[in-house]
Amino acid sequence: MSGRRLVLIGLLAFAISLVAFAPASLLKPGLERMPGLAVTDLTGSLWRGSGRTLYRGVDLGTIRFTFAPGELLHARIGYQLATQGPQLAVDGRATASADGYTFTGAGTADLALAREFLARYELRVPGTLEFSRLVLSGKYSDRLPNASGEVRWEGGEIGYRMGGVDRSAVLPPLTGFVESAQGRPQMTIYAKDDSTPILLTHVDADGMASVGITKQFTKLVGQTWIGNEPDHAVVLEVAEKVF
Repeated sequence: MSGRRLVLIGLLAFAISLVAFAPASLLKPGLERMPGLAVTDLTGSLWRGSGRTLYRGVDLGTIRFTFAPGELLHARIGYQLATQGPQLAVDGRATASADGYTFTGAGTADLALAREFLARYELRVPGTLEFSRLVLSGKYSDRLPNASGEVRWEGGEIGYRMGGVDRSAVLPPLTGFVESAQGRPQMTIYAKDDSTPILLTHVDADGMASVGITKQFTKLVGQTWIGNEPDHAVVLEVAEKVF
């Protein structure tokens, strides 16, 4: 066995030993380089441990993490993650390198987490969101990550305000397709078995969030917009600074 290979094996063994015994609290500075993320009550070691996570002040529950040594072969630090809280459950893998970070995963989120946000747009939506093929990535200096994935909602009765009047409607299951364009995450939402978008949302780096309602949405809730616009056209848009 060559001397170079012995050195590499020794370095790898040292790195694994360090991860196995070093306290989990050493992760805190690195994790909190991700925009909006805060981690408290870290216990265990760098190999396996747990803590409590908050994103932009919202408590997401307990996160459990396990080191993924295979990522070292790609000059990345990686962890398998599982977050479990009363309103959120997510499983995925996070990696970090000198250039930036990536998270891939799936999970569910109770819409009660978004109650305050939705209220800004005079929307009341019950139920649970299901995330799949979610990918978040970016540089540590980015205010917002690049994003992609799918979000599904099982359907149900929603409440909203239109023309100064509180209204309600029963919606079919919805699917949102997440992507990033020009540095901002956005989502286009469709009703089941319909190719015309009903809602267009995006968040800008300055913290402004926007929700666009298309003519198709007004038809779906029985309050058809009067005008010659095509069904996919945005006929009402509201925006709010969220951070």
